[in-house]
Amino acid sequence: MAVFDVALRLRRANGYAERTLNVTEDDFRGLRHRDFLPLNSEVRKVERALSRVMETCGSLAKAASMLGPTSYIR
Repeated sequence: MAVFDVALRLRRANGYAERTLNVTEDDFRGLRHRDFLPLNSEVRKVERALSRVMETCGSLAKAASMLGPTSYIR
């Protein structure tokens, strides 16, 4: 799990996220998805969904349903 601020910068991450990305929380704190993952259509889709949640005060469950299956969100 990871926690992002309103600018979509990473603020906190748990051990699972650190192991999955093979970096420590300190290494990627303050970065956006596109800063530590290859910029592709999935990363763009995730950033759009998270932006929508922030703009509308929507739920993460709805954002997840907007995303559908992705290769790095489990």
